[in-house]
Amino acid sequence: MIINNYEKLSTLLDFPSEDIFYHLQILQRKKDHPELLKDTHVIKVYYIKSLNDLSDHWDEIKNLCRMFRARAMLNINARSFRKCTLESLKILADYISNVDFKKSARVFDHACGVTTAGLDHRWVIDIDYPLIRPVVDIKDFIYKCRPEGDKIITEIPTAIGMHLITRPFDRKQFGDEFKNLYNIHTNNPTLLYFERD
Repeated sequence: MIINNYEKLSTLLDFPSEDIFYHLQILQRKKDHPELLKDTHVIKVYYIKSLNDLSDHWDEIKNLCRMFRARAMLNINARSFRKCTLESLKILADYISNVDFKKSARVFDHACGVTTAGLDHRWVIDIDYPLIRPVVDIKDFIYKCRPEGDKIITEIPTAIGMHLITRPFDRKQFGDEFKNLYNIHTNNPTLLYFERD
């Protein structure tokens, strides 16, 4: 099985200035590697600064995924080098004050995980198969959630279902209807590439 979402996801990337980038990680997941001691293991990180940058790394990304039986995960909410750098200073100061120096090597990646550029914000709704409710019902309900209108951006295939990529909407309305059947991630990555035997 090969899941390649390059074409769909590359259309969502926008680079209005040199400050903007997208955070891409090659990750091993415990569900694919039961021997892992934690849920995820980071193989490599990329800071994608343009569509050409993604294209230039594409073969390497696929090869690493194959070699390590890993997933390429892309956060489709843009990052700002400036904001991530400033956040890194705060995180590092916290580590220093807590005398926790071991984590300092991962400060910038930690900042990338919690800081966005504040551009067009996108959410990821995780829908696994077998479906509890038809996808069309979920999409129709999201359309009716405040603010009313089209909020569905695209569907991204995953290893066991799909990610609906949306614009923000009233999460309480959605939760009242679907009783927390589906996880809404407001700042999480989605699957770019995965290959499994």
